[in-house]
Amino acid sequence: MADDITDEEGVLRRIPNWPHQYKYDKNLKRWRPSSAWFSDRKTNDFAVSVTLEKDLLEAGKGIEEALYLDNSKHKGFGLAKCHAGFLRHDLPSPQSIKRDPTEDDPFHALVIGQKKQSTRNKIAKHAEVIIEPEMEENQCRQ
Repeated sequence: MADDITDEEGVLRRIPNWPHQYKYDKNLKRWRPSSAWFSDRKTNDFAVSVTLEKDLLEAGKGIEEALYLDNSKHKGFGLAKCHAGFLRHDLPSPQSIKRDPTEDDPFHALVIGQKKQSTRNKIAKHAEVIIEPEMEENQCRQ
């Protein structure tokens, strides 16, 4: 399939409700995901799993359903959004976005490209939190 993911489209990434994965950025004056959550998978393929927002919505799903598509245990997780164009054009290491549907998640895609710390930091600062993680009272937010 040709790459028909436009620059305006959103890609969604889960934010765990684990301590230090969601923090207040004093410079941005807002909460944002930790840059660690945009690290490449341990398989060495320089990829991060995301959900394609447009595909999800066009299938009649609600945005919150992106948290549970793969039947994993993501209770209390949040959701962050970046735009495909930002990932492709505005990073020290430009990324590509490839559809990668799975049996459990037909809206799954991969953000592919090496993500050194400077790239992860920029993604985390750009990411818009659209569903905040549910933090328990005994968990500290930085």
